[in-house]
Amino acid sequence: MEATGLPGLSVVVTHDGEVVHAAGYGHDSGGRPVTADTPMRVASVSKSFTAMAVMTLVERGRIALDEPVAEQLPGFTMADPRAARITVRQLLNQTSGLSDRTVDIRATESATSLADYTARLADSRLAADPGTRWEYCNVNYDLAARLVEVASGRMFEEYLRDKVFGPLGMSSSSVSADAVADGYNSVYGAWLPRAELPAFLDGAGSGGVVTTAADMGRWLITQTGGGRPLVKRESLETMHRSTALRPYGMGWGTDEDTGLLTHSGNLFTYTAAQAVSPETGYGFAVMTNSAALYDDAYAIMLGLTALAEGRTPEPVGGDRQLFEAVLGGIALLSAGLGALGVARARRWS
Repeated sequence: MEATGLPGLSVVVTHDGEVVHAAGYGHDSGGRPVTADTPMRVASVSKSFTAMAVMTLVERGRIALDEPVAEQLPGFTMADPRAARITVRQLLNQTSGLSDRTVDIRATESATSLADYTARLADSRLAADPGTRWEYCNVNYDLAARLVEVASGRMFEEYLRDKVFGPLGMSSSSVSADAVADGYNSVYGAWLPRAELPAFLDGAGSGGVVTTAADMGRWLITQTGGGRPLVKRESLETMHRSTALRPYGMGWGTDEDTGLLTHSGNLFTYTAAQAVSPETGYGFAVMTNSAALYDDAYAIMLGLTALAEGRTPEPVGGDRQLFEAVLGGIALLSAGLGALGVARARRWS
């Protein structure tokens, strides 16, 4: 906390099916202490939960992983004939051809439901043939969440609650915009409390999960093969396995430097990072109630993995303050030069 200056964060470490450490530090925007039970938005870490929901339905024969999405999701159509070939696996692998560059993201931001969201893709196109290129795009996982609704006959949040969170004992987890304190933004090195942007409160499959460090411990344990299994080992390995196009599986990427399975998440006012080590069986999650130009959550997580493996962690903190101080200095210099220019213009007019 001293090194990073973060207002609040929570962490959990698991090993061999047990929670080794779960705690919170600092405070929320209301002045309350952050604990292991403080609700935190985990942003794109949500994708691993959405992938798990899909795979539970694959095992039940309700979703076909390698069949076209369009054949399983009524209402999904695009102004691009190639979209009819996108498979469910390609959605989860981020190899569908969907892209923020060719999808009308602004239109989807005003959607009132996942069904409405899906319908609003009708005028969009793909950026590549399905299965030929990897590109990170939230639309993949929002479509996957809608597919969960159609295949299960239940709202996405309800399905996660009853089939993912519930069996694991994650009683404080949800897909919700409620019951979470405002987070913080770093502005020239100072933390200012801010409400989350409405566009990030979609409650959908790409980034809507709210959870706690205590609950994340239960999640990490099942990802390393412990606790109560939600799917067969083969399905878990499928989600963790990278594609030939990119070291990214289904809601999990592979850190090529460490071999860790990881995923991070960034909203306007919250950040998060999770990792599991296939080699050692450790699991890690770090969640912060703040967002800045530099992601301390991921750096802290890597520091925890180093400690767990008996290595000296790299120093954390300082980069945010230094970088934003430089930006602040540039802004002040620009303002000063602008004022000087105005003064000179007046003198010569």
